[in-house]
Amino acid sequence: MKTLTRNAKRLAKAMVSGSSKQGAALGTPHPTASCIAFCIALAAAAALPAPGAELLKNGDFEGGAAGGVPCGWKAVGATNYSCVAGAGRNGSSALVFDLKPGYAYGFTSVDLPLKPGMRYKVEGWIRTENLDGEKGWGRGGARIGVGVSEIVAKTDGTDRKRTSIQYSPGVRGTSDGWTKVEMIVETPARSTGGGNFVAFVERGNTGKAYFDDLSVTEIDHPVFGEMVSSAYRNAAKDGNVDFVVPVFDDKAIETRGVKAHFRISDGKGGWIAHPATIADGVARLATDVSSLPYGRRPVQFRATDKDGEPVAEREIFFDHVRDFPEEGVRFDSQGRATVDGKPFFPVGVFTHNMAEMDAECIGKSPFNVVMSYMDVDERILDLCHRHGFKVIANLSGAFAGGVPLQLPAIRAESDEAFLIADKVERMKRHPALMAWYAGDELELNELGRLSRHRALLEALDPLHPVWTVQCQPQYYSKYIGTFDVGGLDPYPIEKPGSEKDIGMVREQTRIAKSATFGAKPIWMALQLHNAGLYGGNPKETRPPTERELRNMCWQAIAEGANGIILFGYMSVRLEGREAFARRWPEACRVGGEIRDLSDLLLSDDATGEVSVTDSTDGISVRAWRRDGTLHVLVVNGSVEAGHCAVRADEAAKTVELGPLEHVFFSPTKQKGTNK
Repeated sequence: MKTLTRNAKRLAKAMVSGSSKQGAALGTPHPTASCIAFCIALAAAAALPAPGAELLKNGDFEGGAAGGVPCGWKAVGATNYSCVAGAGRNGSSALVFDLKPGYAYGFTSVDLPLKPGMRYKVEGWIRTENLDGEKGWGRGGARIGVGVSEIVAKTDGTDRKRTSIQYSPGVRGTSDGWTKVEMIVETPARSTGGGNFVAFVERGNTGKAYFDDLSVTEIDHPVFGEMVSSAYRNAAKDGNVDFVVPVFDDKAIETRGVKAHFRISDGKGGWIAHPATIADGVARLATDVSSLPYGRRPVQFRATDKDGEPVAEREIFFDHVRDFPEEGVRFDSQGRATVDGKPFFPVGVFTHNMAEMDAECIGKSPFNVVMSYMDVDERILDLCHRHGFKVIANLSGAFAGGVPLQLPAIRAESDEAFLIADKVERMKRHPALMAWYAGDELELNELGRLSRHRALLEALDPLHPVWTVQCQPQYYSKYIGTFDVGGLDPYPIEKPGSEKDIGMVREQTRIAKSATFGAKPIWMALQLHNAGLYGGNPKETRPPTERELRNMCWQAIAEGANGIILFGYMSVRLEGREAFARRWPEACRVGGEIRDLSDLLLSDDATGEVSVTDSTDGISVRAWRRDGTLHVLVVNGSVEAGHCAVRADEAAKTVELGPLEHVFFSPTKQKGTNK
């Protein structure tokens, strides 16, 4: 997977080399993330205009140009563009890229006076003529983008700068007139201030691209997010179900006197109303659905201010069922998966390619699932099934506009649903299929399309879930309606000394659970690879050691993950034959330990029965109860020694752990006995 949230220095270096994580593996350049990060490094703070004012200087290109560069903007790299009078919409001026084969790469950028913790609408118009690029990243064509930097706290208590970038869908080929592109950008609360806007054409494209009427304006935050339930795909037989709506603006709740309620259809033409509990960043209704009428009926959420004016209205459809089919994949109330009615703990690896040799190698390993970046087809599914493991089928390239590994058949947004429907219809009955991978680190501006793809996949294939992985934990609650199974991809190990950040796994898994309010299962994507293979120098970086890999996996599990997928098998292949001979057995030993304990990990979660006191930083604790016996996992996700006091089943134990150690133990008493 690509990783966009890395520091500006690393991404600027990637711009020079023209590589990315996937690009390095597949031989396709991707300048986008690194280019924008390079611009961010050049940004300077400016005077802040009033809310609602236009923030972009000379976005209509009527303010003149110098040497082809719009006045107020700056050139980065070669100047293959100019401001052309009469080339814009309605005869106005436009920024025009004219790219001939063999050109030197470049783009143009302008500083933005962005403020921390704000929301901005970014839009513009693009027209293209015969703009086509190389396979892979070049499919993005002509795009606009915005980047900011923020200060984030490291697990060792220090701060570092992290670059976040967002960019619009692209336009390519010969467009049918002018195409409007738009996106929403949110600046982090700890933004360093300022930012950059860029207009660019992805490297490898030739042809013409026209930009006009580019705009950035401040807009209000929504008070509430999307409504979801803790029941997988909003269906349950009995028991308690939580209906939750994330709160995005806590201040508005208080200042506007917001009150909210849920109401559930009673099946007789009326409603059962329930007041919403608003606390800890969420509006929630917890209710026993056993007495609800059978069938699929609406559940609504409505919030109003102190004057009775509407603030938000949301609706989902909940299905009270008598039973579930045995086939396919489902999740219970604790986020545990079953496959064809049998418990299943995914322990997997990402792959880029899948030859017979690779399938045989993985088939002999403890890993039971792969997520292949290849355009998965029946041949790949047959191959994996023959070697005894499941497949998460990749649909993350089914987005127009230049997403990673955009599929060749996707040239416009109208192609997306057609391709998805075709693939799902052909493959949804295959016994190797485990899930659909619908999004890989997509930006906030893609939330609408991600939600539509998830809903389409649910309608087309009710037997397999949708998994996505994101890389911006600070925004994770905003993605809550875009997946059935969530995940983040913390990759802390990069250079010597980076091991002190290994607690990133603990923190991000905790965020993934808390930001989805316990309503979604979590499969974490964890680091097996050498980060230098993707936008850096692998001789200057290193992969995790076996000890670090083991610790990261148990950190994630201790924080609530019910699946682990390592990135990635092909990354270890890329390190060379000698490294693979050493490192793949290390990964297999770690995967084997998790697989061998999967029965325990799939037993009843009993973490709430355990109290933890006197804990050092970096400690994670989770518990399970199996056959009446409590089993407690304590993980030290720190390079320093740690300890904690654990009390459960009327027994107390002080746990001392060395750096990166973990331990399982059972209290002396068993529930329901006097032992």
